[in-house]
Amino acid sequence: MASRAFSPPRRFGYADITAAERRRLAYLDERLEFEEWISTVRLPSSAREKPRAEASSLGDLVDIAIDTQNAVLADPDEEAYYVVGDEYLYA
Repeated sequence: MASRAFSPPRRFGYADITAAERRRLAYLDERLEFEEWISTVRLPSSAREKPRAEASSLGDLVDIAIDTQNAVLADPDEEAYYVVGDEYLYA
C-alpha cells in the first residue's frame, strides 16, 4: 500500500487548513493510493457519446474498472477520470 505522503503535517492542526486544502489533500492521497490502476489518455469522442454514470469517488471508479476488466483513464485535458464500459462512460 502506498504511503500517505500528502497528509497534513502534525505540527499544524488539521483544523488549521482550509476546507479546500483538506479536499486537495484527500484527492492527492486517493490518487497516490490508486496510481497503479490509472492510465493517462485523451478520450475519443465516441467514448464521450456513451451515457454517463457518475461514481462517488476515485476508489469507486477503480472498483468499476476491476469489475468490468477495464482501466481507469485520466484525461489530461479535463483533469477527470473515466472508465469506458460497454454501455456507459463511468466518471
